[in-house]
Amino acid sequence: MKKLSELKTFREILTEKLEDPEFRAEWERLAAARAIATVVIQRRVELNLSQTGLAKIAGVSQPVIARVESGDHSPTIETLIKLSTALNMEIVVGITPAIWEKPTINVPSKEATSVTETTASLGSHLVVSAA
Repeated sequence: MKKLSELKTFREILTEKLEDPEFRAEWERLAAARAIATVVIQRRVELNLSQTGLAKIAGVSQPVIARVESGDHSPTIETLIKLSTALNMEIVVGITPAIWEKPTINVPSKEATSVTETTASLGSHLVVSAA
């Protein structure tokens, strides 16, 4: 049995996995979904809501909330609108193409509590913020 200190960190495992082009493509394809999942979970927890409670307020089913929070599915714009309303939060998604040397995505809200910047599909630049 390995000692805890001998185990690889998530970052180390991810770095190794990202060397595989197929894994990297899927990881980048789901970048926006993971960023949105993070802000939705954070806000839901802040409001002390269960997935079922959020689903009722948003007018969707609990499995829809579970899919969004898994980060494995890209939510539709309609779902984002419902979540923004139900959670009373601004959700901003900014995307610039990979060919831009210095992507500048302005996060509209100065009250943004969560900002994620990452590389998404086709090397595009992605910023997701929530306030």
